Amino acid sequence: MATFRRLPDDAVFEPGCVFFTVVGHDYDPDQVARYKRAMFQFQPEPVPDELRGVWRAQMGRAEEGSVEIELTIDESAARFLVRSLEPPRDVLLDLEAPIEVSGDFLRSRTLACGAVHHFSLTDGVLQLTVSDEPPLRLGK
Repeated sequence: MATFRRLPDDAVFEPGCVFFTVVGHDYDPDQVARYKRAMFQFQPEPVPDELRGVWRAQMGRAEEGSVEIELTIDESAARFLVRSLEPPRDVLLDLEAPIEVSGDFLRSRTLACGAVHHFSLTDGVLQLTVSDEPPLRLGK
């Protein structure tokens, strides 16, 4: 069950961002503690060189809504581009915003409305994980 409340007509909110809490779901307490530390003790530092560049992934299956995801990271910003792989290959999302890194966590309003993501780099693959969602894996 989800409970929604109408926002006042003059309410200001981030377009495309929806925040909610799931009741009745047991989260891994160690993972919750780790993400809380990352959120509340976030100390921005320079974006590492190995994180900079263009990263790509494809998701979905042909004729079932498949998309190509492109994440471009430089020393101060991230651009998140999602393009349909179905003709006519429309751009579905194109966002750019500042990026911050703290240890092995990053955040940018281009990714999940600014939620903190854990990142890891292994064998040329960037893996982004937020909460207990399946990770997003991108290659250069």
